[in-house]
Amino acid sequence: MSIAKTLKAEQQKRRVQEPMKNLSIMVTGSNLASDNPRQHTVTGTILGTNEQVTISLREDQKDYNGHSRPEMKDVLHKVAVSDGGKKPGGILSFENCRKTGENTYSSAWAHRVVPNPNNKQRMASYGWTTINPVFKRANDQNSSNRLFTRLHVVSKAEAFPLSQADAIKASIAAALEHPAPNHPQYVPEVMVRLVDNTENADIPEVAIARVAGQFNKENDNYVPVAGNAALESLLQSDRTNARDLQSLLELTENPEFAQLPKDAVFIEIIPVQRNSMGQKSVENYFTTETTPGPRGDVTRSVLNEQGKSLVGQFRNEFQDPANPERMRNYGMATLAMTGFSFLKDDDEQPTSGRITTSLHRMGDSYYADQYRIEHIPTANFDYPALMVRKDLFIDNNAEQQATSTQQNQNANSAQAAPAQAQGSQAQPQAVANEQASSPQQASPTHSSAPAQTAEPAQSQPAAQEPPQAHPDDPMFDDEFLNSLDSEMDQMFSPSPN
Repeated sequence: MSIAKTLKAEQQKRRVQEPMKNLSIMVTGSNLASDNPRQHTVTGTILGTNEQVTISLREDQKDYNGHSRPEMKDVLHKVAVSDGGKKPGGILSFENCRKTGENTYSSAWAHRVVPNPNNKQRMASYGWTTINPVFKRANDQNSSNRLFTRLHVVSKAEAFPLSQADAIKASIAAALEHPAPNHPQYVPEVMVRLVDNTENADIPEVAIARVAGQFNKENDNYVPVAGNAALESLLQSDRTNARDLQSLLELTENPEFAQLPKDAVFIEIIPVQRNSMGQKSVENYFTTETTPGPRGDVTRSVLNEQGKSLVGQFRNEFQDPANPERMRNYGMATLAMTGFSFLKDDDEQPTSGRITTSLHRMGDSYYADQYRIEHIPTANFDYPALMVRKDLFIDNNAEQQATSTQQNQNANSAQAAPAQAQGSQAQPQAVANEQASSPQQASPTHSSAPAQTAEPAQSQPAAQEPPQAHPDDPMFDDEFLNSLDSEMDQMFSPSPN
């Protein structure tokens, strides 16, 4: 073994033996009495486990722009403290937490996610999340760089036997309903998953379709379409993602399939919340790259180092089953804490929509536990064997790559609807990557066209995706922690009672 490989092996072993974690906590107390910032601590309960911990910050760190990390007193500025469980506390996220004692940790970096949960303009959600970059097209002044998150609301997932066609459609329509009031920065989506266990395999086969809520453009305004109308539009569209949904729902019309019990095959409806990052936040993660082309130099948008670090935690490479010599880059679902801010409308209403302001991956610092999108676990479908652990510190060795390849092949083998013995009914198209209608198909290094949605029914005005233009919003940048609250106060009107 070479010297470099030996060193990497020792480093990896040390990180396994001394794991560090990313933790999000609800604040229950703090101690800032010491003159030494290293002795300042915050106490809170870990979200998801309710474990009580005390966390301090280690030596000073620098961000990608060379800015010093905020200290604990800066992070705790205006952060609410839980009063013995009588009221919720603020939510903080800590990176690279090293265990230093019984229920004590030291962290490399802290982020303020929700300073005061009683402020209705700030909130956070936790769950299986993807992040999706969309790159500005070269020489196109009307396009822009975008980042949006997808949070899969597994707590609201519903499973139905194929015999309950009306209930399935009602659940899809409910998931496509826009909250009122709404803003194009937030788009409701739904993942419809067929789970087929007719062959009694260790892991059922799956196929999915994912579709988005609709907007009508009226006088340069984007008006949300009701969930029932959006579903009707999708059922009449010939777009790829809509046809995937149609083929899934056609299974419910087949008498042979409809008589199958739920433990043999079912359709699951998983609501998805898609939120765009504001344009100021987005620009922190992109840069430009100029390369020679047949007609001269071409300048295009690419992720910068900060963007690669963020997006890379939510992606993974696997061997392409159709071409073993090719590696494909997949968007993966990873447990994360997402911070949101609400936007105000022209009439000064503060809850007209929401934007993603921060994204914090949860779990081990050096490893990301991930699922392919179609394998996201719920109460109805939970197979830990489908989980992939991504090594974020060093490249996988050959053995690890072989394991990942096998996991990917297992994932790609899940592409069937009810067993072939049931007849020649058209089967839904299994999804190996994100839907063609969604921009996350693009790898982080090349441009992608903006997302498209299904065409509407003839009786409806033209339904469209939300516009690319973004209102100004608070930047997601630690440099702004000290002034963020005052900026938020100026931007938003007081919370409604």
